[in-house]
Amino acid sequence: MKILRPWRKIEVPVNSPLYFLAGPGMGGGDWQRQACELILKHDPQSYVAVPCRYAEEHPLRDYFYEDETDAYLGQTHWERHYLERSASLQDNLPGCIIFWLACESKSMSRKDGKPYALQTYGELGEWRGRLINQTGKKKLALGIEPGFPGTESIVKNFELAFKVNNLGDFPIYSTLEDTVRYAVYVARS
Repeated sequence: MKILRPWRKIEVPVNSPLYFLAGPGMGGGDWQRQACELILKHDPQSYVAVPCRYAEEHPLRDYFYEDETDAYLGQTHWERHYLERSASLQDNLPGCIIFWLACESKSMSRKDGKPYALQTYGELGEWRGRLINQTGKKKLALGIEPGFPGTESIVKNFELAFKVNNLGDFPIYSTLEDTVRYAVYVARS
């Protein structure tokens, strides 16, 4: 597994799966570390775009892709590039966006006064719509930790969107392990 960090750009080989870890960052603890460890277990020959600014001392440092160069104007551009590649809507490349909606961490909660996971709700809605409108492909794995605020509305929106568009059911998981397992299945299908 190779971890891609913000602002740095590499070309992921076309036959290699790319996972993008989407979900609450600030205040969510380090659920991304757990996700990477699970991806390593289930798909060790993959790449993972992690939108966290991990320090060089991070426990996953041995997996950081080191031949990267800063190539983006900012994190948003970096995220857009790797979200598009992991969803690979046009090219059918192996990959999957993994949304894990973790509850706010009690020990590492947001301290800036902004609502927890605010951007995540918008990003999830955007990708639900893009997947339905562009291809109907399910290049997204969604897991929601029990107790995450707004779960009922999120589940209902996915159910209705997929039902109305005759796309069948969309699985939503309650553990990170099951979410990652499904993402590996999607990426490799």
